[in-house]
Amino acid sequence: MTEDQGYKVSVDVETREEETDLYDMSFFLSGNEAKAPKEKAIITRRFKDQNGEPIPFVFQAISTERIEDLQKFHTKTITKGKRRGQKDFDNERFSAAIAVESTIYPKFSDAKILKSYGTQDAITAAKKMLSIGGEYSNWIDRAMLVNGYGEESEDVQDEEAAKN
Repeated sequence: MTEDQGYKVSVDVETREEETDLYDMSFFLSGNEAKAPKEKAIITRRFKDQNGEPIPFVFQAISTERIEDLQKFHTKTITKGKRRGQKDFDNERFSAAIAVESTIYPKFSDAKILKSYGTQDAITAAKKMLSIGGEYSNWIDRAMLVNGYGEESEDVQDEEAAKN
């Protein structure tokens, strides 16, 4: 028996090695992962193709490293006042940045889109394009789902269904 953070833990090394032999770790080696799939979703019904059908937005997940970069970018250190030295995280802008980078089509950073909406900021262009109640938040919600936020794995869902 060993102690780990105040708890007694029993370790059976032989059993662990036998269990590990049952599983093929090569499936999880770098380079074996599938590329994040592209997903389509109707975010607004106001933009239609030549047949009058709503044009779906196309999304693709971004990397964990990129999400961490965006999180750092949208976290500022307060330099004045009573909260001096504390961190301030802009969750709204962070979520919108994830949505902008996860949206393949339309590309909100495209020069034509930016010029059309009179801005140099892709998030502002998205807000102007998706200006009717719910469109903007639905777009952000979809981008977050594509990136694995707010979504339970199928295994967890299956286990919960079996309990009920």
